[in-house]
Formats: sequence, C-alpha cells, structure tokens
Amino acid sequence: MILKSRRSLSVVAIGALISAPLAVTPSAHAADPVDITLVDINDFHGRIDANTTKFATTVEQIRQSAGEANTLFLSVGDNIGASPFASATQQDAPTIDVLNALDLAVSAVGNHEFDRGFADLTGRVADRADFPYLGANVRLKADGSAALPASETYTVNGLEVAVIGAVTQETPTLVTPTGIANLDFTDPVDAVNDEVERLEALPAADQPDVIVAAYHEGAGAGTPDGSSLAQEVAAGGAFADIVNGTDPSVDAIFTGHTHKAYAWDAPVPGQSGVTRPVIQTGSYGENIGKVTLSVDPDTGAVAANTVTNVPRVATADLALPRVAAVKTIVDEALAHATEIGNEKVGEITADITRAFSGGSYVDGRYTGGNTDDRASESTLGNLVPDAMLAQSQGTPAPADLAINNPGGLRNSELFYAGNTATGGPNNTDGVVTFAEANTILPFTNNLYTVTLTGASLKKVLEQQWQRDKDGAVPSRPYLQLGVSDNVRYTYDATRPEGQRITSVWIDDRLIDPATSYKVIAPSFLATGGDNFRAFTEGTWVDTGVVDYEGWIEYLGDRSPVSPDFGRRAVAVTGLAASYEVGDSVSFSLPKLNLTSLGSPANTTVAATLEYGDGQTLDLGSQPVTDGASGTFTFTVPAGAAAGATIRATAAPSGTVATIPLTVEKAASTTTATAPAQVVKGETFDVAVKVAAAAGVDVAGPVRVLDGDQVVGTGELVDGAATVEVNASDLRLGQRTLTVVYGGSASVASSEATVSVEVIKGETPFTATGSTTPYGTGATITMSAAPGTTGIVYVANQLGITVGTAFLTDGAGTFRFGGTALRPGSHTFGLFFNGSASYEPADATVTVKVTKAATSIRAAVAQKIKVGQRKVLKARVTAKGFTPTGGTVVVKRGSKVVGKAKVKNGRATVKLAKLAKGKAKLTVTYSGSAVANGSKTTVRTTVVKMK
Repeated sequence: MILKSRRSLSVVAIGALISAPLAVTPSAHAADPVDITLVDINDFHGRIDANTTKFATTVEQIRQSAGEANTLFLSVGDNIGASPFASATQQDAPTIDVLNALDLAVSAVGNHEFDRGFADLTGRVADRADFPYLGANVRLKADGSAALPASETYTVNGLEVAVIGAVTQETPTLVTPTGIANLDFTDPVDAVNDEVERLEALPAADQPDVIVAAYHEGAGAGTPDGSSLAQEVAAGGAFADIVNGTDPSVDAIFTGHTHKAYAWDAPVPGQSGVTRPVIQTGSYGENIGKVTLSVDPDTGAVAANTVTNVPRVATADLALPRVAAVKTIVDEALAHATEIGNEKVGEITADITRAFSGGSYVDGRYTGGNTDDRASESTLGNLVPDAMLAQSQGTPAPADLAINNPGGLRNSELFYAGNTATGGPNNTDGVVTFAEANTILPFTNNLYTVTLTGASLKKVLEQQWQRDKDGAVPSRPYLQLGVSDNVRYTYDATRPEGQRITSVWIDDRLIDPATSYKVIAPSFLATGGDNFRAFTEGTWVDTGVVDYEGWIEYLGDRSPVSPDFGRRAVAVTGLAASYEVGDSVSFSLPKLNLTSLGSPANTTVAATLEYGDGQTLDLGSQPVTDGASGTFTFTVPAGAAAGATIRATAAPSGTVATIPLTVEKAASTTTATAPAQVVKGETFDVAVKVAAAAGVDVAGPVRVLDGDQVVGTGELVDGAATVEVNASDLRLGQRTLTVVYGGSASVASSEATVSVEVIKGETPFTATGSTTPYGTGATITMSAAPGTTGIVYVANQLGITVGTAFLTDGAGTFRFGGTALRPGSHTFGLFFNGSASYEPADATVTVKVTKAATSIRAAVAQKIKVGQRKVLKARVTAKGFTPTGGTVVVKRGSKVVGKAKVKNGRATVKLAKLAKGKAKLTVTYSGSAVANGSKTTVRTTVVKMK
C-alpha cells in the first residue's frame, strides 16, 4: 500500500529538482520501521480505591514491555469529576497526584474537567497537574481565540509525536453553564483538522512524524454491547464524524466520554486499504488502551499498527517504583476518606443500585452485568428524587415533584453487604456510611425548584430522547431521568419524536398542560444541563439545600430504606391516539423489569379499565416474559365515552401503570329514505335509520331540514325513526333534505341527505251560487283544499269575464252588484288560475235571483171637498235599489179612483172626484219585472163645500 509522507517536498524544492541536472547516486536502504506505543486511559473519574495500584501496574507493565523511551502515556479526559469519596472529598487532588506519579504526558480535556468552572481548571487543576490539558475546540467567546492549547508534541523512540486534544461539543449541556459562560465549544473534528493543517504547515524540521487525536467523545456502544464499528458509524452522530471526518494525516484516534470499550481498525477516508486505530477503554481504569504504530522514520508513514484494550491486572506489583508511589498516594487518600467517611448515616434493607446491563435474572432476581446503564430506570435513580422531594418540603420553595439526571449518580451503589476492611469499622451489613452516601452525588449541586407548565414538564420528559443544541443526536441518544415516587408516566418509543410521552401523572392526577408545577432538581439539570433545555422555559429558585446534604439527611430520617422495584416510567405500545365506543383496543407493556441488582423478574400483569361513574371492566391478566407482557385486548364500553383509564399492576415488582384512554363517542351512520315525489300540501314520511358499532345503543333526536328550516322532528327508537314532513313547507321542485342525528352521550352525531321532488297538487275546487232577491247582490261561494291561494276568474255563459275573486286558504266569495243580475237563473263558469302549490281548476255554478220585495206608503189630504180632485202621493221602496216602473192604483172600495206610473220610487196619483163621506183608499203597487207588488191604505173625509 502507498502511504503518505508528511515530509513531502515543497513546491519550490520540486521545481528546483526538475530544473537541475539529474545526478545518479547509489540508492540507500530504507530505514527500518520504528515502533512506538501509545498507552491511554479515558474517563478515570478519580478512581482512588483498591484497584488504583492495579491500574497503575497495568500501565507500567505495558511500559516495561514496550520500553520507556518508546512509550507515551496519554489520557482522553475526565480524569477528575464524578469521583468516589476518597478523591472527591479532596477535590480530586489524589487523582491528579496519581497521574503525576505515573508520568501522564498529556490529557485531552473532558467535560468533567469543567465541573467547577473554567477558572478552576486553568487555576487549581492546572497548577497541580504535571501534564497539560488540550482542547483544540475550546475557544474564548470574547474574541474566538484558543482557551486551551490544541496540541503538544513529544519525542517517542526518536520520533516526534503530536497529540491533539478536543472535547465533546455537548460540554455546555453537561456542566453548570455559569462556570463556562465565557467559552464556546466548536466542532471537535473541524478543530482537530485545523490543528493538523497548522502542524503540517510548519517548517519541515518542525513537523511531527506522527499525529494522533484524542477526542473526549465516542461511540454509543462498544464491543461488550455487541456493537461493531460499521454499526456505530452507520448510526451517525459525533462518532461517525470522527471516524469519517478526521484528517487522513491523523494516525490514531483515541476516544472517550461514552464509557464504552472498543478497539477497532477503521478505514482512513480517501485511502483505499489504509486503516488506523480507533479506541476507547471503557472507564474507571478497567482497561488500558494500547496502540502500537510501526513508523517509517524517513517519511512518517505508518507501515502497520495494532490496537487493543489491556484489562486491568488482578494483582498490583508494588516493586514497580511508580506503582509504589501511587500506593502511597492512594493509602493516604483512603485513610483520610475512612476517617471522615466511616460515620453511619443510615441503613438499607437490600442493594439499591443504578441500572446494570449484561446481567441476568437468577432465581427471579437480577444479578451480574455492568453498572451505569444511563438509558434505564433504576432503584437508586428513583430513590434520589424521593430524597429531593422530601427535602424540598422544609424549604421556602417546596416542590410538587422531583427529577434527577442519571449522570448525576456516580461511582458507587448502595450495597447491603458491608466491608469493614475497606469501608471502616462501621461499614457492616445494611449500614450506609457517609462515604458511601456521598459518592452517589459527587457534584455538589444545589437543589433548585423550577416552576414549569405541564407542557414544559412533558417536554422535559420528551428530551430523554436526546438532541443537542444543533439538533444532532449525541453519543448517548437516550438518558433515563429519575422521578419521585408521586410521579408516573407512560411512553411509547415507537411514536414520532416529541410525541413519545403519552401521559404524566402527579399524585395520581393527569397533568394539565397549562397548570404550573414546581420541580426540584439539581442546579446542573435545572439550568438545562444534559440537553434538557426545556427546564430553561421555567423560572428557578435556589432552595439552599446541597444535593448530597439533603440526600444524607433523608437516608438517616427514613432508615431503614428499602429499594422500590416498581417502575415509574412504563412503556406502553399498541394504543392509538383515540378510540370510539365499541372499538377493539389492544396494548402491551414491553419493558416492565428493572435491571438494578436484586430487581425481581415480573411474571404477570393484571389490568382493569376504569370509566364512567366508578365503573370498572376487568381486562384479565397476561404473562410477563423477559420483562414484556402479553397483549391485552378489550372492547370499549359505551360508558367510557367521556374517557377511561387503564390501570395495570405487575407482579411481583408492584409496578403500577395508569394509562389514559381517549375515547370518542361511537361514530354513527345515518341513512334516510323518502318518497321520490310528493304533492305540495300533503304530508309524507322520512324513514331514518342510525347505525353505530355493534352493541352500542343508538337513541336521540333526529331532525329533517330544508336548508336551515326544520320541517320535521322525531326520536330514535332502536336506531330508527319516522319523521312526518308537510310538503306545504317545501318549495316546488327537487329538494334535498338534510337528516341530522344529534347524537347521544355515547354516540356521535351524523347526518344524511334525501331528495324529494315536490309537485303541485290538484285542488278540489267547487262553487255554490246563492238565491237572493234582486237588489241584494248575488254571491258565489268557492272552496278548495286548505292552503289554496290564488285568483279565480268568473265568466258568463258567453265566456265573458264578469269579475275576479281571490282564494285564501282554500276559500273565497265572489259578489255581484245588487242589480247586476235580473231575476232568474244565471249560470257562470269559474276558473281557478292555479298557485304555487296547486294546478288550475274550474267549476260551473248557477246563481238564482228573485224579484225584490217592495213596500209602499201613500199620503193624501185629510179632508177633501166634494167636487175637488186631490193628489195622492205614493212612495215605493225595495232593498238595494229604487224601483222604477209598474203602476200605483188607488181604489175606493172596488172603484178605481186613480192610477199613476212609478218613477224613481214615487208616483203621484190625481184622484177622481169623490162622493161625500169618509173614504178608505186602497193603494196598490202592481210590481215590475224586478220587483213584486205591495199595497197600503190611507183614509180621508170628503166634505161639502161651503
């Protein structure tokens, strides 16, 4: 394979060679490869304990084997911070002293080096350390200049080896923000590549032969987890960027931060067949990384390499000088820790630990494996928030719940078994000493009470599926938060990001997104650490309680403390966002077991559905296999329309899951039928049927509407109703009626349409003529169907229209003038012109007119002289007209004594000469063509003339 030489000729030199005469000299033999061994650790985290000298022995044995001059000892960061009691109580001074004693040459800076702030790192830490801290991607905000050295160069077996250090870009989310407020953390790969470019731009004599990168960032899983390089690169993220993006001139890549163990040979980008080591040792000095490079001293090209993790030896070799020096430091630190840490602070009844991975259930209890599975719930992870919540009640800022991040629990578990040899005389079975309790919470965070809305609290829990500030998935893609025992929540990891938390309960009540809740949390978390940025949406108050102080006080007050094996976060899969009454529901609980030591393996889970006014439905039980339940299936009952809750209880752990079930009213389908054609003015029926899911009773009102107008109503019985509609309420033509079912307590509303054609009806049109005397006005009375309205034309026998009438609500009258018709029978034709509802119609009617009755009055002088001819005046009257025509005849006895024609109701009769004596005159009106006769009498006296 062809390897690149860093000592390539400059452009000027190449030009000079081309232009110069070619000289032939004897060829020299290529130099033999030079082997250098790079020994590394990562994430040591102040491991000052019985294993420290064994760790030191492992380093020294590798040195002995490779040769002191051929070996470089380096660290990839997190040497300090999150340390056990023996180191933490002395602010990690013993750890720095141990690394000094082992002649650590250089260290990349880790995020935990910033735990106490940048000033502490560059002051107290740097002053004590005999090695430099490198951070190529740590910049000052003020001007963008370097805050830490990017690289250092060392001579190893005659070769110049440059080490470039960089830290995870997530650092601002992993430490208290105020301590690094003046720093920016840039892309680590870009920063390393920039430093490579700078080193290779140096004069040839100053260029390094070998360049290695130490990234405090790494893969999400390693070889013990069953992962491979290809899988981790395929997962993307920071590790993939490191492997694929680091400059090809970098000969080996050391990683850390994720506490994973792997030793891989990775392809060099752009160089076919060329590989380079990529290694991480796990953590806590359990392994020592060993990378051997065979380097061509003339070109700087790596001809071959080996990469491996060397397990920590089982026995320390105190004959080795550096190991002996380490033992002295460790013994003094442990003695100091024992002196202050042996105090008994509480008691426990069983192991209370973080989550483990790689173990198994033996006799129904979890055992074995490796600790610090930050992606899983644990008994210790839940106990710490219990302590926080209890402590908050005595502060000016009492909380409703507590949350703790898994990375805040470090270095130890609470083991029931005591160890008086290493833990002091008080460290007997069941006893928790000050040292043991203190190492659980080594960061000395104050407890803050943060006020968050329910919506923000849910967002905090959603952020367990991690995203950094740029939206990328970090090397630990999931962090399991611990919550206090008054909190339960359910989740479905198969749902889209941001929708995975399906319910959150506090004190057995669902949270309200708009309600404010007070959350107590470590200051690191409360200010948005570990990418839980939703905490910054609230406001915080410092309770004044330091986390480990409140924790230790809680252990003392509650002793003896027992582990709670019930999960507080329960995975639920298979549920839809909502259901309808009558729907089939299926769900399962795929992750019921804890993996803390001693956790029982659940065997069964029972469930009930709680709904309505105290109603319950037994959902039965399902077996639990490997922590996963069988599938529950049930039908949503009608009474659950307002919502329901599934309550599942696993045994023997006691895990309780309360799962809200959103239940909508059962969907309904409305169908309707009606006659295709209806007659205006008549009624017709609309047959309505409403169907819902099987077994759901369908009842409630239905309405039939024409547009916005209600034209009929009915009530469903067994899902059916007949609604009567009056076609009079409908306009003519094709009408689309809307049939609306209003729904019920358990069934949703629905509607349908039905079409009818409304046509005009044939009205039963009849007429009756009157029999009336002349002069009083004849009438024609008309009738039709109720509601009939319209014009009626009246015509004589010649077809001539003599007048019009109007039908109103099926009735009408036509009146003739009083003298319009002569006595006799008169036949007329009637024509109803039709209306909006009815077709035209006609009828024939006969009107009879009789002669009018008359009355006559007469007046004559009271005395008439014999021989005189006097005048009698007569007046003829009739109802409705003044008679004209006919004769008035006056008789005395049977003798006619005078007559006259009637004109305008009056007649003047000149009487004949009357004989002497009293006279009774009979005045008779003879009648006319239109009037009947009448009579009257008058009296007079005929006297002699004087």
